[in-house]
Amino acid sequence: MNSDASLPSDSNPYAPVVSDSPAQIPESARKARRSLRWTILILLPAAIFNAVFWDVKIVAPVGGLAAMLMRSANIFWFVVAVLLCWYFAWPLLGKIMHWIHHFLGRAPREQWQSALESSCSVLPKLAVPGCLLWLYWSFGNFVLDFGGALFIFMLSAAGHILVAMWYLPLFYHWYLIEQDARKNS
Repeated sequence: MNSDASLPSDSNPYAPVVSDSPAQIPESARKARRSLRWTILILLPAAIFNAVFWDVKIVAPVGGLAAMLMRSANIFWFVVAVLLCWYFAWPLLGKIMHWIHHFLGRAPREQWQSALESSCSVLPKLAVPGCLLWLYWSFGNFVLDFGGALFIFMLSAAGHILVAMWYLPLFYHWYLIEQDARKNS
């Protein structure tokens, strides 16, 4: 017989605890995670292109066992990075939001979470020019040997501007939430 009164008599006390089932995750969070994953998929061809041309330009000339070891390490860490982004980018964004809110936020955290979730819808749209920019950088750097500092600086600045088109409106939205909370308190 079951000695624990909190468990029904027909339940298995050794069954794993199920958490974060799809039914428990709000639809807005699922959409945000989906947008983030679409962003990863959109950027993946540019990352693969960059890795292949890195291999051709930097690793292949080394030759021998050293090249094989470098290539194996690069492939391993590439796969690890993609999997980490796929599974942990969304929880990491949530933790960063919670940390910022802990120090700067007075408004309910749910409002900040909602702003973060709604802001993610723009990420796949920004990933398309980001992917093209990354492809252009890889092609120019590895194939055409544009590797000058001005070329790298201009394309890096453009990439940072693209990312800022996501996070600056998000920060502004959080600022407005906080201003509204201060007015109402």
